[in-house]
Amino acid sequence: MDWTDLHAFITITREKSISKAAQLLHLSQPTLTTRLKKLEQELGVNLLERNWKGVKLTTHGTAFLNHALKAVQEIDDVMIINKLKALYMDPLAKSLNNQEVSRKKLKIGISRPLSVSFFNPILLEMNRSFPLLTYDILSEPPNFILDLVSIGEIDLGIVPHQYNRPDLESLKMFAEEMLFLAPRDMDIGTGDQLENIDHLLNTTLILFNSRFLLKKMTEQAVVQLLGSMPGDIREVNDVGIVINMISNGLGCAILPNSFIYDTVSFFNTLHSPNPLPRRLHHESIPYQIFRLDASYPARTIQMIYSPSSQFHEPVQHIAETLASPYRQLSEALAL
Repeated sequence: MDWTDLHAFITITREKSISKAAQLLHLSQPTLTTRLKKLEQELGVNLLERNWKGVKLTTHGTAFLNHALKAVQEIDDVMIINKLKALYMDPLAKSLNNQEVSRKKLKIGISRPLSVSFFNPILLEMNRSFPLLTYDILSEPPNFILDLVSIGEIDLGIVPHQYNRPDLESLKMFAEEMLFLAPRDMDIGTGDQLENIDHLLNTTLILFNSRFLLKKMTEQAVVQLLGSMPGDIREVNDVGIVINMISNGLGCAILPNSFIYDTVSFFNTLHSPNPLPRRLHHESIPYQIFRLDASYPARTIQMIYSPSSQFHEPVQHIAETLASPYRQLSEALAL
C-alpha cells in the first residue's frame, strides 16, 4: 500500500466512477481497477460495490476512507517538510539566502491546537522584556514545528512534551492539568468529587480525533474518571468547536487547561483560598470546570530550540524569560 493506491481510492470515491477517476489520474481503467483490487486484497475486505450507477462505498470502505484521507494528508505534510529541508540545507540555497545570516527577527512556532489565548502571556512578556525585538509567529502541528526548528526556519517552538527529539534542547514551560468540562446546567454535583457518574456515562463525550496524540491520553483520563468510555462519542479536530459544543449543552470533554487558557484569566478573580478548589464556577464562563488531580495523565508544555542555531544563546535567554510567568502559574494552580 502506498500513496498512489490511497490517492486512487480517494479519487474513485469522490468521482463515484472508476472511469472518471481513471481520466483524472491519467491512467487506463484496467490499470486503476487492478490498483483497487490490490488495495482490497491487502486489506482483506471489499471497499467498493459496483452497480449500473457507478460505485459506492461498502461499510468497510467508509471506515477505511477516513483513515486514507488522514494518511494522505500526513504524507503530504512529510513531503512539504522534506522540500523545506532540501531548500534550507542546500548550500546553494543558503548562499542565495544571505539575509538569513543577518536576520534579527525572531521566528516563533506554537503548536496546534493550543489555545490562541495561551500565547497572550508570551506576547505581554515579549513586549515588556524585549520591546525592540521583532518577531513572526507560525501555528502548525507540533511535529511540523519541531522539524522547522531543527532546520533553522523557526528559532523557538512551543510544543507539548510528547515528542522525543534529542537533536533539540527543551525548557519546561508549563505543567498542564486535565480539566473535566460540562455544560453549565448539567448536574455533576457540588463538592470536591464528581457525582452522578452513571448519568455522565450516558451523556455525549467529545474527543479529539486520532490525528492528535492527545486522544489516547484523554481516553485514559476518561476511563480513570468514569470507569469506562461513554457510549456516545463525537470526534472533532478543533478546540474552538469542542468549547462551543460544551457551551451549547452538546456534551462533555476532558481537556488540558492550556487548551482553554482563557479560563485562567478568571482564576485570579476568584476570592478563594490557595490552592484553588477542585470545582470552578464563574459567570463569564459558559460551562462548568472540574479540576482533575495529579494522578491523571497529563503533559508539560516545552519551549524547544536548536543548540546548533546561530542564535542559540539569545534564544535560550528569551526562552528562559518567557517561560517564567508560566512556571509561576503552574505553581499557583497546583492542587
